[in-house]
Amino acid sequence: MLYSYRKKWTVLLIPEVMKTFQKYKQVHNEQDEGGGYLFGKLFGNQVVIEVASEPQPEDKRGRHFFERDKKAGQKTLSNLWAQSKEDIFLAGEWHTHPETNPTPSPYDKKEIKKGFKHNHYPLRFMLVVIVGNGAFSDVWVGVKTTFRLRHLDVGGCQLWRSL
Repeated sequence: MLYSYRKKWTVLLIPEVMKTFQKYKQVHNEQDEGGGYLFGKLFGNQVVIEVASEPQPEDKRGRHFFERDKKAGQKTLSNLWAQSKEDIFLAGEWHTHPETNPTPSPYDKKEIKKGFKHNHYPLRFMLVVIVGNGAFSDVWVGVKTTFRLRHLDVGGCQLWRSL
């Protein structure tokens, strides 16, 4: 999926990232929220998200909440950074919601603000993805900057044979 940020930047989520989201969609009542980090590369004015990390066993998860374990998260960040030979950067975070049309909850907004403040985002914004249990076209994608959390517009999509 392709998203537009202020008609200046675009954000592309590649199929492997969408597969990770699909794996943790809360389509059954017994499924807990899941989430992870987003890593990407910059090509001109396009951020290409190439990796969505998966939830860690140490994370706290429930039907309506997801809390990253800070130590496990730091280990994930360090491992992915090293595996990429320092070629990708931390671009943001993602998590699921048990609803068709997800939007950030008040708790999400508080946690997004903390995440932006306590992590280093080289582009001076943090990408936020909330995956619901509906169609991928209904995924909530936004950008957190110093001043606000802004919803991104869908800029288009690329069709791949299978997800």
